[in-house]
Amino acid sequence: MEDIRRSKTSLVEWLTSDPDFILQMVQEDAVITQREYRKLKAETDPEKRIVNLIDNVMGKGQPSCELFCQVLQKDKVKETYPQLMEWFSSNQQGSTSKISVRELEDKVTDKKSFLKANWAKLVQKVKHVDELADQMLGHGLTNEMYSNIMACRTTEQKMRTLLGYVTTNDVVSGHLFTALCTLNRYVMHELIQ
Repeated sequence: MEDIRRSKTSLVEWLTSDPDFILQMVQEDAVITQREYRKLKAETDPEKRIVNLIDNVMGKGQPSCELFCQVLQKDKVKETYPQLMEWFSSNQQGSTSKISVRELEDKVTDKKSFLKANWAKLVQKVKHVDELADQMLGHGLTNEMYSNIMACRTTEQKMRTLLGYVTTNDVVSGHLFTALCTLNRYVMHELIQ
């Protein structure tokens, strides 16, 4: 959250270039609610729209800020706002960006037990389950399992189903753990602490 607060002026400047796109992205990833989206969309001044978005995200606390940073790190977002690449690469994302996937993996020896112990938190916090399932296809997920995950209506149900499939095998649990560390570093860092 502190990194967002420190860089707020720059973020406002960059994101104002296409405020509708970032609003759609944060709504799509459930960083903001439909009601918040409509309220922000109603603001006619693009700069105020982005200021209000950032204030909204920071007002929800650290988990919301981490989700916001995950959205900002998506390739299509960085393509739309190229300044973000430099912002992330300059290590302005605090200690979490300095922790590699390998360091996170090394901190947990029994990946399957970790996934089971943190089941509820993973279901609540992980938002990019489709990407996880894509990475797991062929690494413990069959086409049928993948289809069952994709058929679930909510992100939470998708994550429950994915965890149900992969926590039966140590090797497959290890693959999911690595994918989680890669795609959801902030969430995993928080859980491993």
